[in-house]
Amino acid sequence: MKQNLLLLGAILFSVNGMSAADPIVVSPAAGSDIAAALNEAKAGKEVGKITINLAENAAYTLGASIETGAGLVINGNGATIDASALETPVILMSATPTVEVVSDFYRVDSVAVKNVTVNGAKSSIFYDNNTKYCVVDFVLDGVDFALATAAVENEALIAFKAGGAKDFAIKNSTIYGNGEGAKYFVRYNNNARIDRFGYDENVDTWSMLYTNNTFYKAIKNDGQWGNYNGVASKAKAMIVTVNKNIWFDCSEQVLRRMFQSKAFKDFNAGSSVAENTFWYNDAAAEQGNYGNGLELTTNPDFVNAAEGNFTIGASTEQAKYQTGAPKWLVPYSGESAIESIGVDNENASVEYFNLQGIRVDNPAAGIFIRRQGSKVSKVVIK
Repeated sequence: MKQNLLLLGAILFSVNGMSAADPIVVSPAAGSDIAAALNEAKAGKEVGKITINLAENAAYTLGASIETGAGLVINGNGATIDASALETPVILMSATPTVEVVSDFYRVDSVAVKNVTVNGAKSSIFYDNNTKYCVVDFVLDGVDFALATAAVENEALIAFKAGGAKDFAIKNSTIYGNGEGAKYFVRYNNNARIDRFGYDENVDTWSMLYTNNTFYKAIKNDGQWGNYNGVASKAKAMIVTVNKNIWFDCSEQVLRRMFQSKAFKDFNAGSSVAENTFWYNDAAAEQGNYGNGLELTTNPDFVNAAEGNFTIGASTEQAKYQTGAPKWLVPYSGESAIESIGVDNENASVEYFNLQGIRVDNPAAGIFIRRQGSKVSKVVIK
């Protein structure tokens, strides 16, 4: 009888999607293929949550998707991953989850990627494999994704085809590409809502956070930033935080689609949308009543966007507003570094700036701004 009860318990345990899965912690050697190291660590195990610790500032390759059925944490430590050989999503949820089912969704506590650069990604950043996952915390923090987008899953860079995330956050990150392949930046299944995840919408909240990010040609020009009706249908439970980001050629009305056409005032009172900048098709991109922004009147003029350098000029509006990923920001110098005319001060040191307002310690041939004390002039060095 006791054995039968144990067998029944094991069957119910399996049916409910739970398992005695082993957490996996892997620290791939610098220069190695992360997927190969992960597959070696998985061998012969019922795989639980995966933690990948990369070596500080090391270089890696990725020859296959990072696949998990129970959550994932990548601690990048400033490492760089070459994903140019990968045709599939960078992160792929398993078709056979090893987590508990709650309210018809496989509940994963977190998918978090921190402090890493990923180059050459051709497909989605994340794909739920058309499996009903609820990721409780989805986080990209201090991440650079250089996209070479060719084809994505479910038309989205972050693609929940069957599920969604309860709390979604992207911060201090740079995501840029070729403006191809992806119609949406993030897409949830329309059935994915806070109440259907098994939470009480009258007590619990869900959230969507974008703060201090630089987004450049991440999706098609005629695309949409988001597409998930659950945001609009349960807006009072949703805390929206969208502050100090810049969107450059990532569709025209970013916020309208992010909010699924709901006005900002319709969301939870804890929400905040402020100090964002938008640029589309060589002009300012007005966001209407979907949240206030800081209107750019000139192109942000990144130093070299094609090469992934989004450093801003010290005298630009972008420097004044301080929007975007922190790594690209420089102190605002106002117009004095380039346009003011002052009095000679022979004892003051001489400084040179390029035409973007960036200080140059050893100027070579070209046109520069020369400053000595309060005297500023334009000079040509041959």
